[in-house]
Amino acid sequence: LKVFSGAGAGGPAGETMLLGCDWTGKKLQLFRADGSSVRTVETPGIDMYQPTSVRWGKGPGFDPRSVYVTEGGGGTTHQSKRRVFQVSMEPYLD
Repeated sequence: LKVFSGAGAGGPAGETMLLGCDWTGKKLQLFRADGSSVRTVETPGIDMYQPTSVRWGKGPGFDPRSVYVTEGGGGTTHQSKRRVFQVSMEPYLD
């Protein structure tokens, strides 16, 4: 997912930053297009088990400054299955 360009994301101003799900690491990662400068996106209060997709909020009812993460099934019966949660990208925007 192309996030944005600029210093707010942790890269130099004008540089494209990408956001992706790290399924094995159970977190969201923000990184430069060349794969360097990997940074974990904070998700306060959310324990991820199997993040599979991340998309910008678009359309009525969705916050355009947040991303929405989907998860697949949990590895055990104690984990949530197929949930969607919102993560504010405000701290990372210019």
